[in-house]
Amino acid sequence: MCFAWNTQGLVDCSGLFVLDQKDRKFRTMGCFVEDSTHVKNWSVEAGYGNFDLDARWKYIGINDLYTWTVNFKKHLDMGYASVQTDYRHINFRLDVSSLPFYVASTNWYTLDSILFAGVAYGRGEMDLLDVKWVSASKLSIIPKIEGSFEDEFHFSRFTAGSRTGVHTINVGYTRGETDPDVDRKGYVFSDSSRFWEIEPSYSYNEGPNSFSLLYSYLNADLNVFGLLREGSSEKRFFFLPVGVDMNMVKADFRHSTAESPKRTSAFSARAIYMQLELALLWDDRRFYETLAPNRGLTSSIIKTLSFSVYNRSFRLYGDADIKLVDAGAGYEWDKGIGSWRIKPSFFVDVFYTNAEADLRKRTETTNALYAEHFTDTLSWDVSVVGAVASAGVALESPKHFFAGLDVSQIIPFYYSKEQYPPQETPAPPPPEDQPSTEPSGPETSEESDNVSNVNRFFKLFRNGFAINAKMGVKF
Repeated sequence: MCFAWNTQGLVDCSGLFVLDQKDRKFRTMGCFVEDSTHVKNWSVEAGYGNFDLDARWKYIGINDLYTWTVNFKKHLDMGYASVQTDYRHINFRLDVSSLPFYVASTNWYTLDSILFAGVAYGRGEMDLLDVKWVSASKLSIIPKIEGSFEDEFHFSRFTAGSRTGVHTINVGYTRGETDPDVDRKGYVFSDSSRFWEIEPSYSYNEGPNSFSLLYSYLNADLNVFGLLREGSSEKRFFFLPVGVDMNMVKADFRHSTAESPKRTSAFSARAIYMQLELALLWDDRRFYETLAPNRGLTSSIIKTLSFSVYNRSFRLYGDADIKLVDAGAGYEWDKGIGSWRIKPSFFVDVFYTNAEADLRKRTETTNALYAEHFTDTLSWDVSVVGAVASAGVALESPKHFFAGLDVSQIIPFYYSKEQYPPQETPAPPPPEDQPSTEPSGPETSEESDNVSNVNRFFKLFRNGFAINAKMGVKF
């Protein structure tokens, strides 16, 4: 490990591992080295971060022709720094990183903080993921698609609030946009989106007790697409417009064992409710298909023939609703061992989540002589009950050194899945404004599939754990 020396230095490493070695894999790790110093009314922070993501999902179809694997990978090295200066009623702050990304902000407040307000503006670029799609079939006309997901973004944020005694009320409003990358060649994944969010919050802090309540509402219109750029040619082979509505309520409570000591043990509890609604919009215009594999072909004779002789595309539409309820409690001890301090902690969350989806996949086939289409039903209802147990320990020297380690484990209790498999039933074209979402075939549920899904679920989450380690010095 490394050490950062100055007024305060910190090395913080985290990892999340959800692993099914055969078909699914999710691993993310990150390490951050930070340092800060304060001189009069100036403060400077700087750091370096390293982030790794490795995820894999294998879809097993009826044969190799319908079996494929998607890999998501990212390795990111990022440096960042911030400078802040404080005056009597106002402060100014600038945050920059090597993504590149910057945020300029300022806050105004009265001396007693009865009123305060702030504004921030951020702009940058993100290279989020490296995506690779590989077909298991050697006969596939697209054996591999490999590209990056990246975009440019900017946002504005406004905050205002009031603090009276032990009570604080704050309201934040954020509005932003993303724009696609226009320079990268080859396979490119990006989005053109608009979003806004409002966050009112309340907090109470008096003596040994503190309480906070936060509500957040997010609305976004996402347009995610995949492009193939070759020379001056640009073809869109993937397009998915999604409407997003998210509501979240979060409450936190903390009680210390003493009124106002420097060292104290504490009990903490939290509760979260979140609902996410997704609407996949219908659009029957040309080049607005969800997936048009022929346009994903690189320049070749096969590509030319595929446009003139045979073309198959897919349109996905419908809606999904995801709910999450989480409640947890824990305790942190603060014990002295000579001149050292040790802080063991334990926290348990119990969660329930439910996901309902009612989707349709419309397959459209055309060639020189005829055109046809049929609609599949893609519907399911998934419920999960489980817990996340976390244990940690922190160690502090009498002067400068501190370190900590936290480990979390996912513990599944119950899993239920009802699925209605695709029914290839010919259907008339839906209206141009919005097609019917009535199932095109009878709804069925296969017990053998449910058993297989349960086994996969428990195998996946039995191996799921997260770890966080940190170490630093203070002067």
